[in-house]
Amino acid sequence: MNSLRSVTKLSFFLLPLLLTSRALAAESQSVPAPVAIVHSPDSRPCLFFTLQGVTTANSVLPNVSWFAVSQSGTAYKEILAMVLTAQMTGKSLIASTTGNVIAACGFAEVNWVMILP
Repeated sequence: MNSLRSVTKLSFFLLPLLLTSRALAAESQSVPAPVAIVHSPDSRPCLFFTLQGVTTANSVLPNVSWFAVSQSGTAYKEILAMVLTAQMTGKSLIASTTGNVIAACGFAEVNWVMILP
């Protein structure tokens, strides 16, 4: 009975850690780089962009350099503004992806971006 209780306690503490580490493993962050190309939504509901020298946006799509931001995402307008600002000023941008591919758009889903000084 004590060993079952110990396993239950251990599971209680380890399960959140395992779930968190799995989620973090899927997320990917680009190296700081200037924005190369920005492509507006077309028949697909996403903003697309690439960063100079970044050949893989996320390992879920090897050798695909395109990042995608869904128009229905909560931070779409903010990310759009930051991508355009980085492109116009020549500042480097870091893009973090979720580890997912946006099905309607076909490229790595952006979670957040950061403009570097």
